[in-house]
Amino acid sequence: CLALATNARGDDQPEEEPERVTVGIYVNAVTGVSLREGCATVDFWLWCRWKKADYNPMESLEVVNGTISSRTSEMTKELDGGEKYAVCRMTADLRQRWDIHSFPLDSQNLRMRIEDAENEEHLVLLVPDASNTKLDPGVAIAGWDIVSHSLVSETHRYSTNYGDTSLAADEAMNYSSLLFSIDLVRPGWGLFVKLFAGLAVATGLSFLSLLIRPIDLDPRFGLAVGGIFAAVASQYVLASALPDTTEITMADQLCMCSMVFIFLALIESVISLKIYYLEWVNASRLLDIASCVLFTATYTLICTAFVYYAVVPHAE
Repeated sequence: CLALATNARGDDQPEEEPERVTVGIYVNAVTGVSLREGCATVDFWLWCRWKKADYNPMESLEVVNGTISSRTSEMTKELDGGEKYAVCRMTADLRQRWDIHSFPLDSQNLRMRIEDAENEEHLVLLVPDASNTKLDPGVAIAGWDIVSHSLVSETHRYSTNYGDTSLAADEAMNYSSLLFSIDLVRPGWGLFVKLFAGLAVATGLSFLSLLIRPIDLDPRFGLAVGGIFAAVASQYVLASALPDTTEITMADQLCMCSMVFIFLALIESVISLKIYYLEWVNASRLLDIASCVLFTATYTLICTAFVYYAVVPHAE
């Protein structure tokens, strides 16, 4: 965006209207969508229509939140009314910041921002060709359903003079930009079940172990200890699918909740064993049954609340 920033601006802003450039996109494919790497690759056709004779927007358009890894030679022609037209096929590697709070029941917004790198907004105004911007019917993204897409115009403000001391320190550059976005959602609960079925079973077994006599140490404590290992393994699998972040996702909440309740089941087993050795057999048995029911009900309620508060805001 710096290329003509200092040339385009002066003490007196130009009075003429900015050159209006109509831009449209046709997406051929979307690949490489990765939450962990924060990236995606889009293969698309991009076209422009404009009138200015000594200007070609195809030479200065750029993808701000990524890089154009390949492009074909542009095809140009004259349209009726003196309007010029150019189109070419591009592949862009996009950098994305995903919203992983509700993972694995998340929805995402894949974005691509396009700007004229050499002309500010008062010189060139990008106008979306929204009616002709489409996705190819064959576009599919593994693990996602495409809900909608849009192409809208925005003003992107750069609050800097790029180190040019001939400009004021508080100088700001405004560039016309187009934001192309694709809304994605998870298709059903399949991924959720795959990730957490084993964890739920392991936690349930640790609760059922409370119904075993506390003096039967191997099954009583072995089931709960195995549940701890299952919870840790689930946490490891989740960490390999998500970027390094301090954000607590819904998946993290479920794993931590499971580990806490499995640990509580182990503590209860120790207490029950102590009571049993004091020959309070009936009290030990009553404590086991009450704890099994209480832990199961509370665990189910808390996990349901985690899922509900993660999913409902995206469904509104």
